[in-house]
Amino acid sequence: KGSLLQAKIYLVIALQFEMDLVLPVLGPLLAGTLRVDCTSISLKGTENGTPKEFTGPGYISQTDTEGFAIAIFVAGTLSPQEVRRPGGAPGTLLSGSNCFTLEATDELNRNWRAENISMCAPEGCVGASGYVVRATCWEVVTQRPSGSMEGFSLEVWSRGELPLPPPHHTSRGLLSLVEQPENYAGRWYGTTVVANTFHSDGFDFALFHHHGNTCVRAMGKQPWPPNIGSRVWESMLFALAGPLNWSAIRLAEGANEELRMRSPRRQATSNGNPPILSHLYPPPHDTWQIFDRYLQYVLRAQPEATHPWQLHSLSTQVFSVRNSAGASLETQSLALTVAVEAVLKRFFPELGKPTETDIAALDNMLNHIKGWKYGDNKINFCLKERALSAIGSFKKTSASDRLYALLSLGAISKAGLDAWKKLRNAANHGEWSSRRSNYQEWIEQIGAVRTLFHQLIFRLIGYTGTYTDYGTRGYLLGRYPPGNTAGVSPSSDGAG
Repeated sequence: KGSLLQAKIYLVIALQFEMDLVLPVLGPLLAGTLRVDCTSISLKGTENGTPKEFTGPGYISQTDTEGFAIAIFVAGTLSPQEVRRPGGAPGTLLSGSNCFTLEATDELNRNWRAENISMCAPEGCVGASGYVVRATCWEVVTQRPSGSMEGFSLEVWSRGELPLPPPHHTSRGLLSLVEQPENYAGRWYGTTVVANTFHSDGFDFALFHHHGNTCVRAMGKQPWPPNIGSRVWESMLFALAGPLNWSAIRLAEGANEELRMRSPRRQATSNGNPPILSHLYPPPHDTWQIFDRYLQYVLRAQPEATHPWQLHSLSTQVFSVRNSAGASLETQSLALTVAVEAVLKRFFPELGKPTETDIAALDNMLNHIKGWKYGDNKINFCLKERALSAIGSFKKTSASDRLYALLSLGAISKAGLDAWKKLRNAANHGEWSSRRSNYQEWIEQIGAVRTLFHQLIFRLIGYTGTYTDYGTRGYLLGRYPPGNTAGVSPSSDGAG
């Protein structure tokens, strides 16, 4: 009876999907049809060292493939020099100094802004009164009142539905989330969705579907840590299954709300493997443990960021691996092996270093070779220089050294290390013929290195629990850490 009564208790939270029902923003954005008519748009920047500004009414319109299209109707005279499309010489990169920034006000007096806008293109007749300036950008931000909500609320929206487990697969952690009824065009609308709920870093989280989209929502009473919106999405990217391009990040603090929007360059594909299988079980809570551990790590170990929206340095590698999913086997192999090396070098710098005794022995050997008399023989001179260089490199810590140190600690599996060496050697030399002779083996090696990449991050964030071993046929579940392997040491196959 108590269980039945408990099952009938619902968590009711007002989603406040759209506060501005006259001119909604989030709904049209997720539908791909957002258009904002602006009473004033100011586009400021520098072109070839000359400050420029275009001002006038216009609009910001969402497109399918080119992000947001910007049009400004300028009341002025267009010169022949301005008709030419701006930019540098062919074959040169556009510098950040030539980018424009946008500030706009719409019909409801909401403020909009965007950065890193390039290639503004004035259009019109030379000498005529008035012309149009067109540009594109991938992200726009607006600030608006959020009503009388207390506390702090964060929503990260992704177009499309990620697979969620049905209620009967989970004994706890699933609660009904009831949307606040909306009176739209004279009719009331309300939707009840089942949500996965969990707790992380002092905030209550819920993952749910709404109108065919996926949202992770966090609520709490304490102020948000820096870059919380980006960090939540980065944690979703690592922990959750399926395609995941964020479309909107909504951050509300009391009566103020900031809505950051992006029109994806392309739809995310369903290819690629996250740490846990496409369903969030079994067991149902390990996915959220991964999410929680990853979120806490990237919130506290801040990167060398120059921009508040910049990805954490760990997430850049996760993003790179995720983007390679669905590409050619060569591309996946290269992306994975490079990401493994980058994570090792950046986050495990102290592992695998030679001891003081090893360094003293190497110095003794170097001094011995330096004293070798080769006479006037140029070949012997080259041999001596190559020997000095090769032995000197032994003082440096290679990716292989760090992997063997982690293997000794039981932090990674040997199957992943062996697969990484084979793919790395093939990628370094651009020689894939041995891999192409057995595609099944190649795919399994890619899966093993993907699992190795996940294990490195598990070690870094302190996660213990189930994970998917993509180096096995059938993608079997394993437990992390995989175990301790004592007495292992780097082999002499040349993988460094």
